[in-house]
Amino acid sequence: MPCCIWAAYSGWSYWALVIQTAVSTVCNLILLWTFSPWKPRLIFSLTSFKEFFAFGSRLVLNGIVDVIYSNAKSLLIGKYYGAADLGTFNRAYQTSEAPNKLVNGILGSVTFPILSTIQHDEIRLIEVYHKYIRITSLGIFFGGCLLFSLSEPLVALVYGPQWMICVPYMQILIWGIMGFHFGSINNNLRLVKGRSDLLLRLTLIKKGVSFALLIPALDIIKEKGVVEKARNIFRFKKA
Repeated sequence: MPCCIWAAYSGWSYWALVIQTAVSTVCNLILLWTFSPWKPRLIFSLTSFKEFFAFGSRLVLNGIVDVIYSNAKSLLIGKYYGAADLGTFNRAYQTSEAPNKLVNGILGSVTFPILSTIQHDEIRLIEVYHKYIRITSLGIFFGGCLLFSLSEPLVALVYGPQWMICVPYMQILIWGIMGFHFGSINNNLRLVKGRSDLLLRLTLIKKGVSFALLIPALDIIKEKGVVEKARNIFRFKKA
Protein backbone atom coordinates (compact mmCIF):
# COMPACT_ATOMS: atom_id res chain seq x y z
CA MET A 1 0.00 0.00 0.00
CA PRO A 2 1.42 3.44 -0.92
CA CYS A 3 0.66 4.96 2.50
CA CYS A 4 2.52 2.14 4.27
CA ILE A 5 5.54 2.51 1.98
CA TRP A 6 5.51 6.29 2.48
CA ALA A 7 5.30 5.87 6.28
CA ALA A 8 8.18 3.39 6.27
CA TYR A 9 10.41 5.67 4.18
CA SER A 10 9.46 8.63 6.38
CA GLY A 11 10.88 6.89 9.45
CA TRP A 12 7.65 5.85 11.14
CA SER A 13 9.17 2.46 11.97
CA TYR A 14 6.61 -0.13 13.16
CA TRP A 15 3.82 2.45 12.92
CA ALA A 16 3.91 1.85 9.15
CA LEU A 17 2.47 -1.62 9.77
CA VAL A 18 -0.23 -0.14 12.02
CA ILE A 19 -1.14 2.36 9.30
CA GLN A 20 -1.28 -0.41 6.70
CA THR A 21 -3.71 -2.47 8.80
CA ALA A 22 -5.90 0.52 9.67
CA VAL A 23 -6.11 1.87 6.10
CA SER A 24 -6.75 -1.62 4.69
CA THR A 25 -9.61 -2.19 7.15
CA VAL A 26 -11.20 1.19 6.37
CA CYS A 27 -10.93 0.60 2.62
CA ASN A 28 -12.53 -2.85 2.94
CA LEU A 29 -15.35 -1.35 5.00
CA ILE A 30 -16.01 1.36 2.42
CA LEU A 31 -15.98 -1.08 -0.49
CA LEU A 32 -18.29 -3.54 1.27
CA TRP A 33 -20.73 -0.79 2.23
CA THR A 34 -20.70 0.59 -1.32
CA PHE A 35 -21.00 -2.56 -3.41
CA SER A 36 -22.72 -5.09 -1.13
CA PRO A 37 -26.52 -5.21 -1.57
CA TRP A 38 -26.97 -6.26 2.07
CA LYS A 39 -27.04 -3.51 4.69
CA PRO A 40 -27.30 -4.03 8.46
CA ARG A 41 -30.46 -2.84 10.20
CA LEU A 42 -31.16 -2.09 13.85
CA ILE A 43 -33.50 -5.07 14.21
CA PHE A 44 -32.92 -7.98 16.57
CA SER A 45 -34.50 -11.35 15.87
CA LEU A 46 -34.49 -13.80 18.74
CA THR A 47 -35.48 -16.62 16.38
CA SER A 48 -32.50 -16.01 14.10
CA PHE A 49 -30.22 -15.68 17.12
CA LYS A 50 -31.28 -19.08 18.44
CA GLU A 51 -30.92 -20.61 14.99
CA PHE A 52 -27.43 -19.34 14.22
CA PHE A 53 -25.88 -19.03 17.69
CA ALA A 54 -24.88 -22.69 17.96
CA PHE A 55 -23.37 -22.67 14.46
CA GLY A 56 -21.51 -19.37 14.92
CA SER A 57 -20.30 -20.03 18.46
CA ARG A 58 -18.58 -23.23 17.36
CA LEU A 59 -16.84 -21.34 14.56
CA VAL A 60 -15.62 -18.78 17.09
CA LEU A 61 -14.27 -21.53 19.35
CA ASN A 62 -12.62 -23.15 16.34
CA GLY A 63 -10.85 -19.89 15.52
CA ILE A 64 -9.74 -19.45 19.14
CA VAL A 65 -8.25 -22.96 19.19
CA ASP A 66 -6.37 -22.25 15.94
CA VAL A 67 -4.92 -19.01 17.33
CA ILE A 68 -3.90 -20.64 20.62
CA TYR A 69 -2.20 -23.51 18.79
CA SER A 70 -0.33 -21.21 16.39
CA ASN A 71 0.93 -18.97 19.20
CA ALA A 72 1.85 -21.93 21.40
CA LYS A 73 3.79 -23.50 18.53
CA SER A 74 5.74 -20.28 17.98
CA LEU A 75 6.36 -19.96 21.72
CA LEU A 76 7.81 -23.47 21.93
CA ILE A 77 10.03 -23.03 18.88
CA GLY A 78 11.32 -19.74 20.27
CA LYS A 79 11.92 -21.32 23.68
CA TYR A 80 13.86 -24.28 22.25
CA TYR A 81 15.90 -22.51 19.57
CA GLY A 82 15.71 -18.75 20.17
CA ALA A 83 14.22 -15.76 18.39
CA ALA A 84 16.49 -15.99 15.33
CA ASP A 85 15.47 -19.56 14.49
CA LEU A 86 11.81 -18.74 15.17
CA GLY A 87 12.02 -15.85 12.70
CA THR A 88 13.65 -18.15 10.13
CA PHE A 89 10.95 -20.78 10.57
CA ASN A 90 8.10 -18.26 10.37
CA ARG A 91 9.54 -16.70 7.22
CA ALA A 92 9.91 -20.15 5.62
CA TYR A 93 6.40 -21.18 6.66
CA GLN A 94 4.73 -18.00 5.42
CA THR A 95 6.47 -18.27 2.06
CA SER A 96 5.74 -21.99 1.71
CA GLU A 97 2.00 -21.57 2.22
CA ALA A 98 1.71 -18.79 -0.37
CA PRO A 99 0.31 -21.03 -3.19
CA ASN A 100 -2.15 -22.65 -0.78
CA LYS A 101 -3.39 -19.34 0.61
CA LEU A 102 -3.61 -17.73 -2.82
CA VAL A 103 -5.64 -20.49 -4.49
CA ASN A 104 -7.87 -21.25 -1.50
CA GLY A 105 -8.35 -17.56 -0.76
CA ILE A 106 -9.65 -16.91 -4.27
CA LEU A 107 -11.69 -20.06 -4.82
CA GLY A 108 -12.83 -20.54 -1.22
CA SER A 109 -14.82 -17.30 -1.09
CA VAL A 110 -16.45 -18.16 -4.43
CA THR A 111 -17.21 -21.84 -3.95
CA PHE A 112 -18.78 -21.60 -0.48
CA PRO A 113 -21.87 -19.67 -1.71
CA ILE A 114 -22.12 -22.02 -4.71
CA LEU A 115 -21.97 -25.12 -2.52
CA SER A 116 -24.50 -23.57 -0.11
CA THR A 117 -27.09 -23.23 -2.87
CA ILE A 118 -26.90 -26.96 -3.69
CA GLN A 119 -26.39 -28.29 -0.17
CA HIS A 120 -29.58 -30.38 -0.35
CA ASP A 121 -28.73 -31.91 -3.74
CA GLU A 122 -26.27 -34.61 -2.66
CA ILE A 123 -25.31 -35.82 -6.15
CA ARG A 124 -24.70 -32.33 -7.52
CA LEU A 125 -22.83 -31.35 -4.36
CA ILE A 126 -20.43 -34.27 -4.71
CA GLU A 127 -19.82 -33.47 -8.39
CA VAL A 128 -18.96 -29.83 -7.64
CA TYR A 129 -16.86 -30.93 -4.67
CA HIS A 130 -14.76 -33.23 -6.89
CA LYS A 131 -14.26 -30.45 -9.45
CA TYR A 132 -13.23 -28.08 -6.67
CA ILE A 133 -10.60 -30.57 -5.46
CA ARG A 134 -9.17 -31.03 -8.96
CA ILE A 135 -8.99 -27.30 -9.69
CA THR A 136 -7.37 -26.36 -6.39
CA SER A 137 -4.96 -29.31 -6.52
CA LEU A 138 -3.79 -28.29 -9.99
CA GLY A 139 -3.00 -24.72 -8.93
CA ILE A 140 -1.50 -25.59 -5.53
CA PHE A 141 0.65 -28.51 -6.68
CA PHE A 142 1.95 -26.56 -9.66
CA GLY A 143 2.65 -23.49 -7.52
CA GLY A 144 4.29 -25.58 -4.79
CA CYS A 145 6.60 -27.39 -7.22
CA LEU A 146 7.49 -24.11 -8.91
CA LEU A 147 8.19 -22.49 -5.53
CA PHE A 148 10.37 -25.45 -4.53
CA SER A 149 12.40 -25.21 -7.75
CA LEU A 150 12.88 -21.44 -7.53
CA SER A 151 13.18 -21.15 -3.74
CA GLU A 152 16.83 -20.03 -3.63
CA PRO A 153 16.70 -17.25 -6.28
CA LEU A 154 13.24 -16.19 -5.07
CA VAL A 155 14.33 -15.77 -1.44
CA ALA A 156 17.49 -13.94 -2.51
CA LEU A 157 15.47 -11.59 -4.71
CA VAL A 158 12.50 -10.92 -2.42
CA TYR A 159 14.01 -11.09 1.08
CA GLY A 160 17.72 -10.65 0.45
CA PRO A 161 20.74 -12.94 0.94
CA GLN A 162 20.50 -12.69 4.75
CA TRP A 163 17.36 -14.88 4.61
CA MET A 164 18.90 -17.67 2.50
CA ILE A 165 19.14 -19.86 5.60
CA CYS A 166 15.36 -20.35 5.52
CA VAL A 167 15.50 -22.07 2.09
CA PRO A 168 16.05 -25.65 3.45
CA TYR A 169 13.14 -25.24 5.87
CA MET A 170 10.98 -23.82 3.12
CA GLN A 171 11.71 -26.70 0.76
CA ILE A 172 10.73 -29.22 3.44
CA LEU A 173 7.57 -27.37 4.48
CA ILE A 174 6.31 -27.01 0.91
CA TRP A 175 5.63 -30.75 0.58
CA GLY A 176 3.55 -30.85 3.74
CA ILE A 177 1.65 -27.62 3.13
CA MET A 178 0.67 -28.67 -0.40
CA GLY A 179 -1.76 -31.16 1.16
CA PHE A 180 -3.39 -28.66 3.53
CA HIS A 181 -6.04 -27.68 1.00
CA PHE A 182 -7.71 -31.09 1.25
CA GLY A 183 -8.53 -30.35 4.88
CA SER A 184 -9.68 -26.83 4.01
CA ILE A 185 -12.01 -28.14 1.31
CA ASN A 186 -13.43 -30.78 3.66
CA ASN A 187 -13.99 -28.13 6.33
CA ASN A 188 -15.78 -25.98 3.76
CA LEU A 189 -18.07 -28.88 2.93
CA ARG A 190 -18.83 -29.49 6.61
CA LEU A 191 -19.81 -25.84 7.02
CA VAL A 192 -22.03 -26.05 3.93
CA LYS A 193 -23.84 -28.96 5.57
CA GLY A 194 -24.12 -26.97 8.81
CA ARG A 195 -21.81 -29.29 10.78
CA SER A 196 -19.74 -26.72 12.64
CA ASP A 197 -19.87 -29.07 15.64
CA LEU A 198 -17.98 -31.70 13.65
CA LEU A 199 -15.46 -29.09 12.51
CA LEU A 200 -14.80 -28.01 16.11
CA ARG A 201 -14.44 -31.61 17.26
CA LEU A 202 -11.95 -32.45 14.52
CA THR A 203 -9.98 -29.26 15.21
CA LEU A 204 -9.68 -30.11 18.91
CA ILE A 205 -8.50 -33.63 18.09
CA LYS A 206 -5.99 -32.53 15.42
CA LYS A 207 -4.53 -29.68 17.43
CA GLY A 208 -4.38 -31.79 20.57
CA VAL A 209 -2.50 -34.60 18.81
CA SER A 210 -0.21 -32.14 17.00
CA PHE A 211 0.65 -30.32 20.21
CA ALA A 212 1.27 -33.61 22.04
CA LEU A 213 3.72 -34.66 19.30
CA LEU A 214 5.34 -31.24 18.95
CA ILE A 215 7.31 -31.25 22.21
CA PRO A 216 8.87 -34.74 21.71
CA ALA A 217 9.64 -33.79 18.09
CA LEU A 218 11.42 -30.61 19.18
CA ASP A 219 13.40 -32.62 21.75
CA ILE A 220 14.50 -35.14 19.11
CA ILE A 221 15.40 -32.42 16.60
CA LYS A 222 17.45 -30.60 19.20
CA GLU A 223 19.14 -33.79 20.37
CA LYS A 224 20.07 -34.83 16.81
CA GLY A 225 21.32 -31.35 15.99
CA VAL A 226 19.17 -31.02 12.86
CA VAL A 227 19.09 -27.22 13.01
CA GLU A 228 22.86 -27.01 13.41
CA LYS A 229 23.36 -29.36 10.44
CA ALA A 230 21.09 -27.19 8.31
CA ARG A 231 23.11 -24.11 9.28
CA ASN A 232 26.36 -25.90 8.37
CA ILE A 233 24.95 -26.91 4.98
CA PHE A 234 23.94 -23.31 4.35
CA ARG A 235 27.37 -22.02 5.34
CA PHE A 236 29.02 -24.61 3.07
CA LYS A 237 26.87 -23.59 0.10
CA LYS A 238 27.45 -19.93 0.83
CA ALA A 239 31.22 -20.48 0.93
